[in-house]
Amino acid sequence: MESIWTTFGIDAPILNEVSIGGRIKDIVDNRNAIAHGNSSASEIGSRVSLSDLYRRYEELSGYCSYVISVFENYVNERKYVAQSSRRP
Repeated sequence: MESIWTTFGIDAPILNEVSIGGRIKDIVDNRNAIAHGNSSASEIGSRVSLSDLYRRYEELSGYCSYVISVFENYVNERKYVAQSSRRP
């Protein structure tokens, strides 16, 4: 996300909540563990209760909504025009 924010010159915070950073890292780490054969999806999934899964879903849904709103603001305020004028 940092590289996307940098590429577009977005000045809004990358994370809407500090805690979402840990949640995203957890997802990335688990996805890598599955992809590299270090853990099975069922093994990782069995570590999470249904209520925790719903909570994680709500947290990530909130983050996705935040990212969309950041980009809506970027487009609506035509910040891309300011970015293109700064490039050599």
